[in-house]
Amino acid sequence: AGIARFLRLALQAGRAIVVASNDVDGRLELMAALADTLPTKRIVAVDGGGRFGDHHVSLSAGAGANAAEVVRQALKMRPDRLFVGDCHGPETFLALTALAGSVEGGVVGVTAESPDDAMIRIMRQAGTAVSVGDDQIGGLVHEAADVLVQLLRYADGKLVVTQVIDIDGQRTEVFNGFSATGHVPRWVTNAQSLGFDVDMGVFS
Repeated sequence: AGIARFLRLALQAGRAIVVASNDVDGRLELMAALADTLPTKRIVAVDGGGRFGDHHVSLSAGAGANAAEVVRQALKMRPDRLFVGDCHGPETFLALTALAGSVEGGVVGVTAESPDDAMIRIMRQAGTAVSVGDDQIGGLVHEAADVLVQLLRYADGKLVVTQVIDIDGQRTEVFNGFSATGHVPRWVTNAQSLGFDVDMGVFS
């Protein structure tokens, strides 16, 4: 319950979440559930695997358009929040650039089995779109993304949130499993000062 409230606050406050997992279906289910916490926002979802409800706009890559082109089309729709189900190429750069600038928050998904793996993969995939140095790509990732959620599907089929990490600056755990670490991200304090309803008990 604490993790759910934290992630809902992140999206309401216009933050960007990276959802990493070794299981695409579980990742898309979580992303669709997060989208449903924002009923009044215009959400455009790219490659959502049919999980997003009819009240959201869903676009998919196919024979006529690759993922990067579909993300470009999504951005033309002026979404309040952008969801990209599976970042695995140049669309990663487009999504991160939008989340760092024109789009106020959203969720991007990546296949990874650990937070470190997720960050490496996102940087590598974003780098396939442009010829810039790792430092610039790293700067974009840290400017765009605020929270990383690590999901793992175990051999018995159980899907578990193993970590939730604040990646706004230093990477610091907010939740280890379902246990809060006591760390309060800087953006949470900012959201509270802006009048968002923040349950600080989530962090203790």
